[in-house]
Amino acid sequence: AILRDLPSAPAELSAENDLERAFYNPALLDAPFPGWADVIAALVLLDQAISVVLEAGRDSTYAPLAGRVGKMLQEERFHRIFGEGWLARLAADEQLRPRLLTALERFGAAAITWLGPDDDPAAQTLIESGILAGGPAQWRADWLARVTPALQKHGLSIPVAPATWAGWNGQRRQVGDGK
Repeated sequence: AILRDLPSAPAELSAENDLERAFYNPALLDAPFPGWADVIAALVLLDQAISVVLEAGRDSTYAPLAGRVGKMLQEERFHRIFGEGWLARLAADEQLRPRLLTALERFGAAAITWLGPDDDPAAQTLIESGILAGGPAQWRADWLARVTPALQKHGLSIPVAPATWAGWNGQRRQVGDGK
């Protein structure tokens, strides 16, 4: 809701439709999770990508964002602890590990893509105006530094960036239709 006051904010961010499904998120989150492994993969990978971008707004020139980021990051800390605890359990279970691997692949790709290409114009605008710090390349590096140890600890591989950014949809933060 605080984003609706930004200059050039999309009209669809009006107060009247805050409860409608016009969110700007990866399409992967538009459908129910198929299983528990997907919930954990989302917490370990996608949620941590969101945390990295929230951290980039900690010293934002946009006061409403800077004022809320601290509380949001407190909550994200609990998500991380919970997700990594369950990651360990699922990774150690021979029957559940294949489901976990599939979920990590899906949510890893979604997380990397959500962070965007280096030349994303929306990210550049937010950085140039002081709303966010860093940029997509820095965010990906920070995200990898955060999730790599948790994954490697359990013999899990690190997700990789998409081969191409063709079809990048900056509004939905995804390549193509995201499915």
